[in-house]
Amino acid sequence: MTGFMHEKEFSRKSLVKGGGALIVGFSMFGAATAGKASAANADTPFNKRTPSDYLPDQTQIDSWITIHADNTATVTHGESELGHGTPTGILMLVAEELNMDFSQMKFAHVESWLQAIGGGNGSSGISARSQTIRTAAALAKQTLVGMAATQLGVPAANLTVASGVVSGGGKTVKYGDLLGDKLFTTQMTVANTGVPAGSPTSPFGSTPGMTGTIVKPVSQYSVVGKSFSRIDIPAKVMGTYSYIQNVRVPGMVHGRIVRPRGAGANTVENAKPLSVDPTSIKDIPGAQIVQIGDFLAVVAPKEYDAIQAAAQLKVTWETKQGFPKDSGNFWSWLRTAGDTNTVNPPRITADSGSAVESGLASAAKTVSATYKYHYNGFMEIGPHCAIADMKSDGSGGTLFTASQGINVIPAMIVNTMTTLPNSKWTSNPANYRIVWYEGASSFGGGMQGTA
Repeated sequence: MTGFMHEKEFSRKSLVKGGGALIVGFSMFGAATAGKASAANADTPFNKRTPSDYLPDQTQIDSWITIHADNTATVTHGESELGHGTPTGILMLVAEELNMDFSQMKFAHVESWLQAIGGGNGSSGISARSQTIRTAAALAKQTLVGMAATQLGVPAANLTVASGVVSGGGKTVKYGDLLGDKLFTTQMTVANTGVPAGSPTSPFGSTPGMTGTIVKPVSQYSVVGKSFSRIDIPAKVMGTYSYIQNVRVPGMVHGRIVRPRGAGANTVENAKPLSVDPTSIKDIPGAQIVQIGDFLAVVAPKEYDAIQAAAQLKVTWETKQGFPKDSGNFWSWLRTAGDTNTVNPPRITADSGSAVESGLASAAKTVSATYKYHYNGFMEIGPHCAIADMKSDGSGGTLFTASQGINVIPAMIVNTMTTLPNSKWTSNPANYRIVWYEGASSFGGGMQGTA
């Protein structure tokens, strides 16, 4: 424990408890699709499985929206939050289509079985990844109005909705009274939603655009376009927001990967540990070395002991490429390595002949210059973290992560765990639960490394 007041600590008992009708809904819905998932997992090699083989049917309204008895709605977008405020925008969009108030919206915590098709990102968090949930909300309203028409005895065309209350013929009924904490069991299809096979997050394909006939025209917007406070900001300002680094599970230890340092410390040159001195960390309480092939790490009961052990562990690393130990001849070494290596050869993809050379030869004046550009990489902008709570019998487990694309992680875990020496781990991705918590954004791709 770090003492942070906003830490999230989970017991294994509380971890599996659901969060209301949403999780109950998925349990019930899951039973209907269990045969499909089981068949897919049985017939498809684990390294060829896709999220559609083990995630819920994203064409069901219940995979996205739950209406509660108190006339509020829980919204599941599945889009990981990377600092750009997507959850707030999604709540606005759903409130708009349902004719509910923004204050009636709740956002469900992101988990692997709820992730939208594709990973989350800032540049298209709403523009390209909100179309399916928008359609789900519009179809949900249509379904609820149909239920209200039956209950009130008033044609659906004569009903209006405001703040989740359906009115018509001098009578009213709330969404919560019509469906509170029960399932829609209504499927989105091309026919009843107008979603073309192919919108970016449509379950029907991968072509952009949406021409739905039941979603609101912009001229009728009453929520979208207004200003609402981001739902995540208050807790972040008050210091009570739970980041991935604040999550704790019983009995957890802290780990750090041990990597080579200094000039040439990269996977091409010297990522192979030739020897490791365990006595170099014997003074750190509970510190242990974990080595699987060329993978090297340390673990310890306390986080800062793990940090210290990683820094203190003495390792002799293999060096093959002869990276210069000083910067004096770096550029000449880089030129030689670039011209002679076969792993990353010079990127000349076409040769159009001697036009450049002949042009220079006939020029009245030529200018020559050499430019040196320092190494630049798409590196992590902040610390990434993941917490794994795995079952000792190898039947699966739960991973807490700040990954950008959590829907693909179950298959990644299978690919890793089942290839370990003497592995006993299940090859069924459905047995690995992924729970998302915000981390240090996603720049640099570190989010996939946490898997």
